[in-house]
Amino acid sequence: MTIGYDKIVFSDQPLLLKNLTKTKVPGTIKQKMGSRLTKQEIPDRTPQDWEISGNGVIFDTSTAATTARKALEALHDLEPYAYSDGLITGTYIIETLNFNDSESNPLHYEYTIKFTQFQQTD
Repeated sequence: MTIGYDKIVFSDQPLLLKNLTKTKVPGTIKQKMGSRLTKQEIPDRTPQDWEISGNGVIFDTSTAATTARKALEALHDLEPYAYSDGLITGTYIIETLNFNDSESNPLHYEYTIKFTQFQQTD
């Protein structure tokens, strides 16, 4: 564990995130439309969804860091995957993933990420 970071696991991919923000939002039905995620709010829907966002970092040897980055980018396909951070466990989608670099330092990749809970039934 790196000091200041929380470890989460998303589809068996360990991630180090800091400044985690967890917010309950009105529950929605989600649909993948090409490369976009659409959300349809359901009035009076009982379950609320979690939205979780934070800042992450990938650092390792050049090869391992690049491999980890590519694995994370592959999970940004709007498909639901298992998520666990020690407090919340469920099925989530990576809604946004932005790397804050130009891939110029393959030992260190910083990114921002937003997960949206995926629950399609009450």
